[in-house]
Amino acid sequence: MNFRRYRGINLTYREQGIIYFTCANFDTQPPEIQEKIRRLCKEVGGPYEKALFAMVTRPSVSGTWLEQEYHVSDSQLYRLRKQFYERWNRYGNENVPGVREGV
Repeated sequence: MNFRRYRGINLTYREQGIIYFTCANFDTQPPEIQEKIRRLCKEVGGPYEKALFAMVTRPSVSGTWLEQEYHVSDSQLYRLRKQFYERWNRYGNENVPGVREGV
């Protein structure tokens, strides 16, 4: 997995990395983290919940495939991802093992 900081998201490299790798390893996360990811995808994604879920939990999937599979534009997907990341940070990382609040 290659992680690069998303410039349009106003979070630090470390904060983005925590979210990215937590979501990318969805299957190995405890149930409360999996539920947090699902809940945020539903709240942020609305009708594009499944596309957003695929985008954040399967980073190897191309944006083009997501656009065609879920009939959503790339700009909409990127807006949703930004909202997802910023809302995750607002909820805090209290349920992520090894991460203290405010770090």
